[in-house]
Amino acid sequence: MTQKERLLKQYSDWLQMRNTQAYLCHLSDGIGTPECYVQAEKIEVKTIDHIIEELIPPADYQHRNGFSNEHLVLNLTVQNKQEVEKRLIKMLETKDDELIGETLAILKSTDSLSSLNKRLNSAKSGTSKIIWASFINEIKTALYTKRFH
Repeated sequence: MTQKERLLKQYSDWLQMRNTQAYLCHLSDGIGTPECYVQAEKIEVKTIDHIIEELIPPADYQHRNGFSNEHLVLNLTVQNKQEVEKRLIKMLETKDDELIGETLAILKSTDSLSSLNKRLNSAKSGTSKIIWASFINEIKTALYTKRFH
């Protein structure tokens, strides 16, 4: 196997590992270069951005009425679930969006408990407090069930 073929294989494996659809630099002399990997990372970011857009549509009646993202969340790859979880936790720092909390609950995201507690403590209405508390409870219940069953 030539060096170019070996690098192509390595690069192809690297892209597949990240569930990336685009195969950049696949025949160029840039295979294996840092620039090529950076390009692939940008494509991966766009892919995750697209997933986030599907999971968290605009917060208006037209986009959210009757909307559920559970089937989308449950069909994500393990790696995409991890990346989506990180992004949603970061989004929750600046957005008071219950769909983000619900999605984190579907993901059983123990890493989000701190952020969810902040949202619970900053909630103004009793209804909002109940909603945020239910997300926290769902995650903690899943954690308890996982540990003891």
